[in-house]
Amino acid sequence: MNIRFKHLLIPILIFSGIVFSQGKRLVNHISFTGNENIRDKTLISDLHLQPKKFLKGYPFKERALKLDVLSIKNNYIANGFLDVTINSETNIVNDRLIDITYHISEGIRYHLQNINVSGNEVLSTEELLKFLQFNMGDAYNPFQMSRFISEIEYLYFSKGKVLVKIDTEVVRSENTVSANIKIEEGDTFYVSDVTISGILNYPEKFILRELTFKNGDIYNIKEIEKSQSRVFSSGLFGSVEIRPVIGSLLDKNVTIEIKVREYSSKQIKTDIGLGQEPSSLGEGSPPASVLELDVKWQPGTIPKTTSRIEFGSNLAVRLDENITLPNLNYDITWFTPWVLGFRLPLRMRYYHNEQIDEKLDGVSSSFIYRTGERYKLSGSINLEFIESLVESDQKRSVQINYIEQRLNDFIYPSTGYFYSINTELNGTVLGGEVHFLKLDLEYKKFYPLDKNITFGIHHRVGYLHSINYKNENSDPLPPFYKFKLGGSTSLRGWRNTDEINSDGGMIRFQSNFEFRYPLFWLIGGELFLDMGKLADQFDKTLSDGWYWDVGTGITVNSPIGPVRTDVAFPQGNWSDPMVLLSILYLF
Repeated sequence: MNIRFKHLLIPILIFSGIVFSQGKRLVNHISFTGNENIRDKTLISDLHLQPKKFLKGYPFKERALKLDVLSIKNNYIANGFLDVTINSETNIVNDRLIDITYHISEGIRYHLQNINVSGNEVLSTEELLKFLQFNMGDAYNPFQMSRFISEIEYLYFSKGKVLVKIDTEVVRSENTVSANIKIEEGDTFYVSDVTISGILNYPEKFILRELTFKNGDIYNIKEIEKSQSRVFSSGLFGSVEIRPVIGSLLDKNVTIEIKVREYSSKQIKTDIGLGQEPSSLGEGSPPASVLELDVKWQPGTIPKTTSRIEFGSNLAVRLDENITLPNLNYDITWFTPWVLGFRLPLRMRYYHNEQIDEKLDGVSSSFIYRTGERYKLSGSINLEFIESLVESDQKRSVQINYIEQRLNDFIYPSTGYFYSINTELNGTVLGGEVHFLKLDLEYKKFYPLDKNITFGIHHRVGYLHSINYKNENSDPLPPFYKFKLGGSTSLRGWRNTDEINSDGGMIRFQSNFEFRYPLFWLIGGELFLDMGKLADQFDKTLSDGWYWDVGTGITVNSPIGPVRTDVAFPQGNWSDPMVLLSILYLF
């Protein structure tokens, strides 16, 4: 994860908001009248304007007030109050403060009595109602009903019913609602032709081979969207649009029109920001926060192919208690979405990492690479040559990693979750001198307690299994590969990993709990509890010997991310505080 220049906007916008809010009235108090069924706290949580809090205020804006009236109304409508009316009233307290009162007339709460579906022949009523997200007798929610109709339309579009028409009639009776859904399915359309426009430097076959449908197939929007995703993921095009064009209604044919804009992949990118990289103390050590400069050169695709090459270099300075000279890294990456006529995305990378006392050269070849808006699945075969002042070593491994996240913000998360599953097989049939199986799990979740206070939890579980491959690996696993704890990115009660266990462990448990809250201006606070345990086997001693600390911290929202000073008390020892300075939140 890297913080780019765009994150400079965060503190700038915050600072600008503080400066320009001077002279404007701030919201002092918000109250409601007539809300018998929805609590004040629930209504306030969705508003743009918020009441004044300790050292924090929200400038009053008429436009925001109108949006909040609409937000309250939609909240009530979603809960079945279809006739609700909202009026706002403002009261100027003084030159700096203003009160807001929302007067609510809730009206009758309507419940869904039944749904009647007619005109459906291709799909049964039972099949359609499977997409219903609410039950009979629930408060009627017109927004959910609208989503239900959209789901039905999408289902028909996947059955060739391009011209399906769905009308919904809502009939009210006292405090109930009946929904009458009338469907005109229309004819079934078939794909008759594919046209392509916007392609200039590549043959059309680079697009046609990505399509999962062919002429004569029933029109299926699912296959259209899948094909669009495949064309875009080839990396040749910056935009891909696919739409059906209906010719003659008598022929019942659809021409698939594909419009692309070729991606200008020749570029040089320079980024500066924060990140986390593996610690030089070993693979199982907590990551180190670094300030890094990235330079990437993309000379474009190889002529007459979909393959492309990227050159990258990186300078990284460690930013915890051990500020170091820059580490030099560079790499060359080759990518192609097709191999020997098969759609098998392949990414090969040579990389060089150089630190003060160690050099690493490696080659990585991916055999799985799937990404989406919220997930990433990757698998790779790696060969690394490690050269240090003490000894030289080879590392050969297969890794499969999965990441899924639903965070609202990577740098300042306040809601959502993140988890990762990382597996690695080292040595054995791949060769090398060290043989082990590794599993590393990470999970974090954030809970907004109100508009400003966030509670976060973070868990990491790791397991190493040393493999006695052909009786060659009788020696214990070297400490470099074992899990370790301690420092500003794991247990803050200890300055580094040597203070807990320099040899590391085959099993690692780590948990962090943290409250984050604003104080004033760009300053925030933390309250935290860290817990961890290293062990070599699963036995009854797992419940003993846990390391833990409690503490508090101060954060400053800087242009390069949150800078934090943490004061931790190991094992609750109030007379022996540990003070650590770091950048970025622990999780």
